[in-house]
Amino acid sequence: MVRKLLFPALFGLLAGASSAWFGACAADGVDGGAGGAGGGGSSTGTGRSDASVDVAPDAEQPPGPITYEALCGEGPCVPGVRGRPCEPPTTSTGTGAGGGASSSGGGGQGGAGGGGQGGSGGFEPVAYGCQVDVSGAEPESVCAPIDTGIALGAACVASSGCPEGAGCAGDISGTCLAYCCADLDCPTEHFCTPLPATESFMRGGDLKIPVCKLADNCVPFSDACPEGETCTIVKSDGTTSCVPIGTGQACDPCPCDEGHMCNYSTGRCQKLCKTGHSDECGGGGTCQAILPALGVCIGGDAVCD
Repeated sequence: MVRKLLFPALFGLLAGASSAWFGACAADGVDGGAGGAGGGGSSTGTGRSDASVDVAPDAEQPPGPITYEALCGEGPCVPGVRGRPCEPPTTSTGTGAGGGASSSGGGGQGGAGGGGQGGSGGFEPVAYGCQVDVSGAEPESVCAPIDTGIALGAACVASSGCPEGAGCAGDISGTCLAYCCADLDCPTEHFCTPLPATESFMRGGDLKIPVCKLADNCVPFSDACPEGETCTIVKSDGTTSCVPIGTGQACDPCPCDEGHMCNYSTGRCQKLCKTGHSDECGGGGTCQAILPALGVCIGGDAVCD
């Protein structure tokens, strides 16, 4: 049994998470890391260990902050992080009906020859960006073709059909969603969560990628979510969304059971409560309000060492 200690205020707990954000827990479990977003699914720490590894095989070892970095795989770039170079393969020069220059005076394939320069024949350069390659058994971050004519939220079947910084997520119906590989930072009303990589799903695989999903602003302690999901807090500003139900109770490693949320600064579950009902928090616990009608249990038996 985990010994309980007094917890500090909720937002202070989240200081270790990127942008002080935390996400709801989900079905596949999480692993401790050196980072701090939210959402359901597998994750591992910066050690890039296998995503299926139990986060706390030893009860004496706390889970630690959660990061989804390993779900994006190792590679020369980090998906979703702008300002870092993405070097395309040296053998790829572009696509199009025409060919490149020919020093012998003949046209490149599909091009018009002459003059020792060759014809361009309608050459179109390929745009590259850092993407998560899910074609193998493990994810890998690679510099790959992207579609600069597509916007976030567009339908897709593979990440090559998405813009810079976005991956194709979802099972049968893929959507281009922004990556949150390096941290849990997502736009307003979105939260970071691992979702099935569409290309992997279509090939019969089960790899997931961390992306920014639009929160549905559900009502906790209600029947607002589909079967197998629960409504919980997914960001420190009180944003709520439906996520897959886990098994974690207060102080257990995420993913969390109904009536709980995942504190992504610690990797542990916290009990939710109705504002003004500290009796729901157990011995010595207090319900600290986050929303007018919703809070989280702190103090007494509500927090963990």
